[in-house]
This record gives sequence, structure tokens and C-alpha cells, in this order.
Amino acid sequence: MTLGTRADAPEAAPHHRNAPASDCEPDHEAHTESSNTSAFDVTGPRDGSVTAHASLGVNETTTVLADTVTSGGITTNSGNPSSSTSVQSPSSGGHGFFHRARDFTLQGGTLNDIGRDLRIVVNNYGSGPADTVTKSDSKNATYKRCPPPTRYFKGRQKILDEMAAYFFNGIENQHVCVLHGLGGVGKTQIAYQFVETCAKDHRFSEAFFVNASTADTITTDLSNISLSKNIGKSADEALCWLAGQHHKWLVLFNNADDVKLKLFDFFPSCSHGNILITTRNPELSIYAPDASIEITDLEPEEATDLLLAMVAPNKMVTGSAQDQAAAITKELFYHPLAVVQAGAYIAKHCNLSGYLELYRSNRHRLWKAQPVQRHDDYQWTVYTTWQISVDHLKPVASRFLRICSYMHHDGISEDMFKVAAAAAMAAEHPHSESVALHAVVAFLQNFMAPGGDWDIFEFQQMVADVRSYSLIHFDKANKVLSIHPLVHEWMRLMYAEDFSALLCAQYLVGLSISGRSGFSSYRLRRALLPHIDAVRQYSADIPADLLSKFSFVYHESGQFLVAEKLRVELVEARKQELGEDHPDTLTSIANLAETYRSQGRFKEAEMLEVEVVEARNRVLVKDHPDTLTSIANLAMIYKSQGHFKEAERLEVEVVEARKQVLGKDHPDTLTSIANLAMIYKSQGHFKEAERLEVEVVEARKQVLGKDHPDTLTSIANLAMIYKSQGHFKEAERLEVEVVEARKQVLGKDHPNTLASIANLASTYRRQGHFEEAERLGVEVVGAMKQMLGTYHPDTLNGIEDLALTYRSQGRFEEAERLGVEVEEGLRWSRKATLSKQALREAIPRHLLGLQTSH
Repeated sequence: MTLGTRADAPEAAPHHRNAPASDCEPDHEAHTESSNTSAFDVTGPRDGSVTAHASLGVNETTTVLADTVTSGGITTNSGNPSSSTSVQSPSSGGHGFFHRARDFTLQGGTLNDIGRDLRIVVNNYGSGPADTVTKSDSKNATYKRCPPPTRYFKGRQKILDEMAAYFFNGIENQHVCVLHGLGGVGKTQIAYQFVETCAKDHRFSEAFFVNASTADTITTDLSNISLSKNIGKSADEALCWLAGQHHKWLVLFNNADDVKLKLFDFFPSCSHGNILITTRNPELSIYAPDASIEITDLEPEEATDLLLAMVAPNKMVTGSAQDQAAAITKELFYHPLAVVQAGAYIAKHCNLSGYLELYRSNRHRLWKAQPVQRHDDYQWTVYTTWQISVDHLKPVASRFLRICSYMHHDGISEDMFKVAAAAAMAAEHPHSESVALHAVVAFLQNFMAPGGDWDIFEFQQMVADVRSYSLIHFDKANKVLSIHPLVHEWMRLMYAEDFSALLCAQYLVGLSISGRSGFSSYRLRRALLPHIDAVRQYSADIPADLLSKFSFVYHESGQFLVAEKLRVELVEARKQELGEDHPDTLTSIANLAETYRSQGRFKEAEMLEVEVVEARNRVLVKDHPDTLTSIANLAMIYKSQGHFKEAERLEVEVVEARKQVLGKDHPDTLTSIANLAMIYKSQGHFKEAERLEVEVVEARKQVLGKDHPDTLTSIANLAMIYKSQGHFKEAERLEVEVVEARKQVLGKDHPNTLASIANLASTYRRQGHFEEAERLGVEVVGAMKQMLGTYHPDTLNGIEDLALTYRSQGRFEEAERLGVEVEEGLRWSRKATLSKQALREAIPRHLLGLQTSH
């Protein structure tokens, strides 16, 4: 039914391949391999035995006899067990290739067959540091091998299995895998664990660690490979050498976070070998279409195990400790670095039972805390790892992230900003000279084209800047952005002094609220609810124009108690700011009355609406459109109480006045005629109701169009009148028409569409078409629960209708179950309005106009 209520307007050092570089993160600690050995001279007699002469320094020469090559290996030993180097043949499972015994030389870790280009690369990883053999003029050159993972490494088996399946899939090509994700989420540790596991199984011939923070660090580490392998001095020579090694080497490019870095310039130009990349930048996934893995938080059990391993190693864990650890990791959203920091602090300073309270009151300080003794090579704290990323953002992207930190961390859509920008540029904002409003308008102008249209390219470029550090995630399926809850909280606390970001968030959400009736507008308003909750949570001081918009969304969604609270605040604010008889004050009172009526609190609604009618009659004159609107609202309140004659008298008065002032075909006039028809229907005057509703249907088709939402409402009302007279076939025909049209115009999940489906289900039931009634009833109840909530009045009505359908089929147990659900919903509603008394006591009496009787 259409009512007369009017809602309140609602790039860096040059590189050999021109790869840019810039400072990002300092080099993480890595195990290095070094040797003062100048060269190995190896000769192999025809019988296959091999003697290696190693010149290890001044006057220091060692001769070592080795096994025959064909029997499985060569061992050179300088006399120090830790400097032994082994080369294995295929028969022993290694990756060297000897076809027969010949003369050999060993240089730079490579054993060469003189006369043939047969080579063996020394396996450089084992339980201890592997030897690095260098040229005589490069005695200080080193190259890095992958450090071991932290001894506390937990879980991630699914990811490790996925990596293994990809790298060892039997396909002969170059394998590239990218591990991307938020800073501190454990990308590097997963890479270390994977390399160590593969080393134990000899699955790679050699693994090289490259610090990929900048082009300079990459060039240095690749150059050291060239020097240590005695093949040259440059990064290019290392890449060429790797390209010529037809066995399973692996290069780990760690921390490739610089968004200006062209990492592909550092890939060996070949179709073999293996490359593993860790990065915050998901854009690098382009290099690994088949193996791009987003690393997210630990599973709850993994996070709890990690924390307990740090605070209670080798100890029996009690159930209480398990629960306390689980609560702590949940508070940290299972973020690995945050859990590790918590574990380090607890192990040194306190116990599990006292940490959570400490954390909640000292988050900022604990995020910065860095233990002197660390168990891995990661240098950053939660504070610094994200600060580094934020510091690299462009100013507009940084501002965006700060504003979003005051919204809900999930469900951030481009539509919010687009609609807000349009509203900010097109509308006037009375009663607001807010600096925050002007600030949000200035921010939104970053995404407006010169002609005033929304510039989607600029917005997407800004989002891409934030995404390049994994500070925000894009859900392609739902087209929304989300921020990790811990990053979201960190941003808000780190920039707590930037109070303008909160105010901008408030106005941005408010500007996103459109009063349009289309489904896209309704869906956006529904999606804004968590953001409205958030901006209200962070500040109790909400400007009046935003209270109006926020309360409208709460009321529409059926959250009447919250809507009531805001509308009471709004009435008080507008009385103080504008005066008791200001039109906007009176509109706010009328909207509060509508909220009371929606809760079934008719007497309170009546008192407020009477106050509005009297004030508008006094201030605006009797036949002013706003006065007529308030009289029409009062008539509907009387109708809701069963006072049909009084409702009829007022509605007839409104109809006649609107015909005179606005014209008989004016939309407001047609609304009042439609309301009068429904008053007649309530009194059983079906023929008169039918005559008026047919008149409204025909007029609205002419004035508004046959698919206008108001036209569809009048057709739905006409169907109800037919149904009341037992004309079920005619009612069914109209309701099918309304359902199909509303699906097209409003969308299948709009509340009005769902209401029309529920009405159609009722019509089927009353004709004995129980299967069809059940199908539609189940469909509409599920959709209403999703869109409106389980305890919304329309949802409860839908459940009750479905229960009647079950009962009509003799399915009494199912009907009773639904009846219980309805009763629970009604109890919840009563509990929500329980506080009716407490709430009424909190409402200043002068807002109600007089003493309330209950």
C-alpha cells in the first residue's frame, strides 16, 4: 500500500636491463656461503678414480681421493668436515651426469668433463652451510642460500602440497610460483619451509636466495652467484649461467614488494628451471598464471598451536591454556606476525591468562614491541611492516585507507563513492557548513572527470595502488573491497589524531544514501548498514542531517528501535537548532511517529502526528501540501488502530483538498485516493474500494506508466480487494503481473517484490494450490530472512503464511515448528520494545507533546 508519509530527505639506480629500483625494505638476514679457496684442480685417471687438488690458501694444499664417478659420487675435503662438497651421479639419486670416466676439472663448484660439455653442479645444501667456491680474484664473493624456516613453523600443509604439485608436475618448462599477501602473513616462512623440505628429498639441484627488495639487491645477489660459480662478475652472467643449467635449480626472489620493480628482467631466459617469488604485490601474479597463491591468515587451530609452541614449548597444555590461547589468536584475527609477537611477549613478560586484557588496553604499544632475541630473520613488527607499505602509498590512496578505517572492514564498494560523489556535486546541503563535508567533497573530486561525471579509471588506479601492497582485498564475485580486520584496526589507531578521517567517513556514508525506490538504490542502502553502524560506533556526535539519513535506512530495514533512538535525537537537535515549528523539525517528528506506528505503538504515533498536524495548520495553513501529508499520515494511524470512520473522514478531506490544490491526477492525490480505497476495504466496502482502486490504477498508468512502482502498488492493492471478494482468479492474474514487473523494475529481492510473491502464495493457498503456495512461500521466506532479517515484521508474516500452507496440507509438525519460530520472533520484537518503557523515559516529554498513557 502506498502511504502519504514523506521521509526525511533521506624508478632508482640503473640496472643492466633498465630495471628500476627503489628503497623498500632492508635485506633480511640470510645464511651466506663463503670460502677463501682459490681453485680446485681435479684430474681423473682412465680407471675412473678421481684425485682433487684443492689450493685452499697460501702454502695450504690438500689432496683427497674420491670414489669413482660411476659408483656414485666425488668427495673433496679440505680437512675441515664443514667444508666438504659432494657431487652425485644419477645412480645415487643426484642430478649430475657422467657417462664415462675421463679427465675432469672442478672450478667454482662445477665439475667439467674436458673434451665434452658435460657438467655437474655441486649440491649446495645439506644440514650445514654449503661451500661456496670462488675465483682467485674474488675471494670475498658470497652467495646466499635460503635460511631454514622458524622452528615454530606450523601448518600451511595445503599450500605446501599445492606448491609441490606445481613444481613437480612432470611438465618440462620454466615453473614460476608467486606467494602474495599482506605483510607479516608468513609468505617467506612458507617459501623457506618448502625449500628445506625439497632439500631433504634432493628435489632441487641447487637453491639460490635473492633479496628482491630492490633492483640493486637483486643485482648484488645475482652477481655474487657469478663470482662464486667462477663464471664472471655480473648479474647477466649469472642469469646466462642459470639458463645453461638443464637441471632443477630454484631461485627464490624474496620480498619483491617494490611496485616499480620489473622483476621479469631478472628471470633467466630459458624454458626450464624454477622460480619462487614472495611479494605483497598481487600484480606479480601475472608471472604465474598457474601458481599464484594468495597467503592469508592461519587457520584457528594452527594459530593456537603456534602461540602455545612459543609460550609453552615441550610442556603439557591444559584445557584452560588452550582456551586462553584460542581467545588471544581470535582477537589477533589469526595473523601470523601478530601471533608471533604476542607469543614472544607472553614468554618474556606475562602469561596467557593476563595477556588479552593487557592487549586490549595497550594495542598500539604492543604492536611496536620488538624482542631483542628473535627466532627468525624477519626484522619487522606488526607496526613497522604495515607502516612501510602505507608510507609508499600515494596521498589519495593513503587518505582513502584512513577514511575506510572508520567504516566496516568489509563490503566497501565503488558504488558507495560513486553515489556519494554524485550527491556531493549535485545537491545543496542545508544546515551544514561542516568542514568535514567540504573535505569529503574535495576527496571525491579526485575521482570526478572534468565534466562532472564519475571517473572509474581514477578510482580503480587508486584502489590498485592500495592493492599493490595487499592492504586491501578485492572480491571479484561481489565487487567489493575488504581490509584485513587487524590492518583496519591498526590504521584507525595509528592515525587516531586525524579526526577529519572519521568525519569524512560519516559524510561519505551519508551521501551514499539515496531515497530512490529502485532495487539498486535499496540494495546499496542495505549494504551501507554495517558502515553506518561503524561510523556511529566511533563517534556519538552525528550531525543532524546524517541522523536523518541513517535513521531512514534503519527504519527501512526493520531496525525500528535503532531508528527510533536516532529519530528522537534528531527531533531534539532540530528543535534546538531550527525551532519547534520549523518545517524540517516537523518532518522529523512525523518520521518518528511513523517509526512508532511500525512498532505497533499507535497511541504514541497518534500523539506525535496530531502535534504535527496542529503545528502545520498553524504555520503553513490548512491546505498546504505538507499539512495534507501529515493529515494523511494521521488517517493511516487511525486505520491501524481500527478507527475506520475517523480515518475515512480525514482521508476524504485530504482527497478533496488535493484535488483542488494539486489536481485530480497529481501523484499525491492518487496516493490519497488509494489510501481511501484501502480504508473502505478494511470496512468491508469492497465495491467502493474496487471503484477507487481501478480509478487509481488507470490514472497512474497514464501519468506514471504501467511499470512505475506506484502503479504496481495500486495493482497489488486492487488484487487484494478482489481476493477479499473471493475473486481469486482475477487476483491471481494481477499478482502474477505485479510479481513479474517488480522483478524487472525493482529486482527479485526488493522488499516490495517479496511482498507481492508472498501475496501470490497466499492466493494459491486459498485456491487449494498447496504445492505452488509452498514453493513460493519457502522461496520468499528464505529471501526475506536474507534481505530483511529473521525478525522483520514482513519476514514473520511470510513464515506465518507458510505455516498456514503446511497446516492446510495436514503437515502439522512443520506448521508448529514455524509457529514456534514466529512466536520467538514476536518475543524478540517485544524484547526490542521492552525497553519501550526505558526508552520512553529517556525521551523528553516535550517531544511527545503531552503525558503518555499506556
